[in-house]
Amino acid sequence: APGIVAASGKGDDTTFLSAGALSFDAGAAKAGPDSLWRVYSMTKPIAGMAARLAARASVGTMAKVT
Repeated sequence: APGIVAASGKGDDTTFLSAGALSFDAGAAKAGPDSLWRVYSMTKPIAGMAARLAARASVGTMAKVT
């Protein structure tokens, strides 16, 4: 099953917890601190809200924000 990785830290101390693998394929690499994930779709709402707040604060036109 696909994996998950969590990081928790305070100061210079960081703890990583991981479970599962990177894909459903048999023999797939295990998930770990250096795993790459496709999370680009999750940034769309955040970027949209940032642009909206910047426009509301009169930072500039939308052409300058994007």
